[in-house]
Amino acid sequence: MKQFVFVLAATVLVTFSLESQNHQRYWIFFTDGDNAPLSERNIEVVRSITDSITVMSRWLNAVSAPATAGQLESIRTLPFVKSVQPVARMARPRPVPEPRETDDLQKQFPTAENFYGISETQIKMHRIDVLHNADITGEGAIIGFLDTGYDWESHTALKDAKVIAERDFVAEHYSEQQLPAGHYSHGTLVFSVVAGYDPDTFIGVAHDAQFLLGATEDIRTETPIEEDFWVAGIEWMEEMEVNIVSTSLGYSTFDPPHESYTPEDMDGRTAVTTIAADRAFEREILVVASAGNAGNSDWRIITSPADGEYVIAVGAIDAFENIALFSSRGPSADGRIKPDIAALGVTVAGARVGGTSGYRFASGTSLSAPIVSGTAGLILSARPDLSAGELRNALLMSARRNSEPDNTVGYGMLDAPDALAFPVKRVINGGAVAIEAFLTAKEGLIEETVSVHLRTTSDPVYSVYPFTISGQMAQSTSGLYRHILGERYRGQTVRFVITARDSSGNTIRYPQSVSKEFFLSPVHDLVTITDRVIPERFVLHQNFPNPFNDRTVIRFELPDDDHVAIRVYDILGRNVVSLSDDFYLAGVHEVTWRPSVQSSGVYFYTLRYGNRIETGRMLYLR
Repeated sequence: MKQFVFVLAATVLVTFSLESQNHQRYWIFFTDGDNAPLSERNIEVVRSITDSITVMSRWLNAVSAPATAGQLESIRTLPFVKSVQPVARMARPRPVPEPRETDDLQKQFPTAENFYGISETQIKMHRIDVLHNADITGEGAIIGFLDTGYDWESHTALKDAKVIAERDFVAEHYSEQQLPAGHYSHGTLVFSVVAGYDPDTFIGVAHDAQFLLGATEDIRTETPIEEDFWVAGIEWMEEMEVNIVSTSLGYSTFDPPHESYTPEDMDGRTAVTTIAADRAFEREILVVASAGNAGNSDWRIITSPADGEYVIAVGAIDAFENIALFSSRGPSADGRIKPDIAALGVTVAGARVGGTSGYRFASGTSLSAPIVSGTAGLILSARPDLSAGELRNALLMSARRNSEPDNTVGYGMLDAPDALAFPVKRVINGGAVAIEAFLTAKEGLIEETVSVHLRTTSDPVYSVYPFTISGQMAQSTSGLYRHILGERYRGQTVRFVITARDSSGNTIRYPQSVSKEFFLSPVHDLVTITDRVIPERFVLHQNFPNPFNDRTVIRFELPDDDHVAIRVYDILGRNVVSLSDDFYLAGVHEVTWRPSVQSSGVYFYTLRYGNRIETGRMLYLR
């Protein structure tokens, strides 16, 4: 039988008594400030009033406890109590319900001709297979899940998953009660989207990652779904050195008579789970959360913790990239774009509990979030040096609508290879600045064609430099590429594009869109995307200077990416030199001719672009 580690974090206390109907659970915040050491004296005073404490949070400098109205009044008068806030209880309809699903799969599973089997759409739609093809499968990344329970040890697709620790906060609290079988369904489904591995039948996004499993949601309608379990769960995961936390839960309305959150509370600083999620980001933990399934309900908007400023809230799209009607919308109450990104959330394949090999299709933002968190794990597997901020930036800035985000799909559909390839800024020896990107292609890259096209913001002309591989994967041309900015660009704001050709001769560009380029400022750490100014038509300029002595420059403007050939002929029509025969971006470019053995006289230069040939005349004087 698969064994797992059961860990009780020293900073989190969970009791095992049931709440009285006369008690509501509250978060009690102390005045010492966020992240301050919890005062044992404060805790003991609160415990003497309430008799029990459920969770102690060192991140929030707070505890949660059940209290009657009279006890609560006594707590509020304590000099070290900053504020008191009810713990969330979920009311029907739940913001992130159990996803809609089909009947048991009746069709014959695909044969070995299709490695991904029933998961093919969710893998290939986001081009995750390109990373798998480069042997990037999640090894080294630690991904945590906060959800319902998990039943994974006997399932064919999950039994070999690298689960390093597992903890069920709900079972701990209600140890004398038998949890329903459904307690394990949703968590298993969500977990399988990332961790599953059953070749030719079902493949998870980052199946070679390591995993932490935290059960924090009680699915029983009469039982509170408590934010304090979620906070305890994420603090426990930090103790276990988690990199990414994936959560397909959401908090908004509570059971009467308790006060509910309002849409105005989805402001990134009110809900306790939201506060904890952003605290996690400060500790280099990226939180990925489902946006919610309230898009066609009265609530309509995102739920907590998806409203967090640094949380990646994931909306749901179908296989045609259309927003799902149920996917919760934005903006946040304080006007920020939400959701942040979108992934397949309609008819997503996953594991079914209750057997060794069952699968099902389901829909919901619950399924979108693990596709994104799994992809984040793949990127971190290849680029373990990335900070949480760089990883978040890469996922959003590489999405399909990065320059036109909206409050339905955020920055657009997730694209795995583009997210992996999104450049980062590195300061190296002597203060030099390097651009780094991890490049891969399904057909393999031709290494000598990998180039970076650079220009300053004050100069429209691109200069082309080799993008040199500095760390190779098993597939020899996939790996980390680097270019160190020369003196010309140091301290400058630069714009750049990366290009390469694969073994089939196809040109690959980053960013994909011809109307975009990367933007790197000397005063900011993160690379962003910006619009490019593209010429409206093809122009071949007169060389300058003309006449010339030692050298002259030929400038041209291209409205499209294309192959360009530039040659110089003498007055008799003989080919003197080929100045260029290469691929060029849409934009402004220059080539320089330095005559060596040629005699003084009239020369002609021609530029072939597509089906067009343009000619210029120049005079060389030795």
